[in-house]
Amino acid sequence: GPDTLDMSPHYSGWLNDEQLNRRGGIILWDKQHVGQERPAEIRERFGAVQFVEPMSLAWQTGAKIAPLQVGIAIVPPASEVLPPPPKP
Repeated sequence: GPDTLDMSPHYSGWLNDEQLNRRGGIILWDKQHVGQERPAEIRERFGAVQFVEPMSLAWQTGAKIAPLQVGIAIVPPASEVLPPPPKP
């Protein structure tokens, strides 16, 4: 459901862990629903991953809704290692 993030191949049949590690990619998650455990799982599955500062995205509505907090992890291609992200 929307309160969990299942990174199983069942839900992403077009891409598996080996392909993501080889080609690289970006993983996004809703920090408010998924929680803080996500980085540990991502680091375990994608060792060279770099976490960048989360983004806060405001909803485009007149309703009083808290901004979406998006966690961001960059998995570099296997032949490339990213430098550490700049300090804020």
